[in-house]
Amino acid sequence: MNTNRNYVYGIRGLASLFNCSESTANRIKKSGVIDEAISQTGKKIVIDADLAFGLCKIKKTAKL
Repeated sequence: MNTNRNYVYGIRGLASLFNCSESTANRIKKSGVIDEAISQTGKKIVIDADLAFGLCKIKKTAKL
């Protein structure tokens, strides 16, 4: 069991993770694709980076 998790914080962190603009990162968050990787309390957003990548990979292959 891997207990070491990589987290990014906020929209800026998500944009850095996916190497995109903050507006695109906001669209990714709002799309619901990575909802399982996001934990949000108020304005504080914490994203499990590894899980977010995995969820995007699943979504991408499902489109094909």
